[in-house]
Amino acid sequence: MSDDLLDLAITTAGGRELWSTLVGHYSSRHKTFDGLLVATRRRVFRRTPDNSVNLSLPSITLDIHDVELLRSGNEQAQP
Repeated sequence: MSDDLLDLAITTAGGRELWSTLVGHYSSRHKTFDGLLVATRRRVFRRTPDNSVNLSLPSITLDIHDVELLRSGNEQAQP
């Protein structure tokens, strides 16, 4: 599966913008854990002044190797 790009600006719960720089979020390497599809790789890149994504150096990298899904006491498992 190809990378998915998600554009967003980070804001606080009060609506204040944390950074004035937009970033591009790329998620990939989707795997299924207990029936739930999870993107196991995420990369966050800063944008350049012309609003393109600078892919030379990720600001944040996240790799998920295992997922354990927990159900609350009131939920029934679905087949």
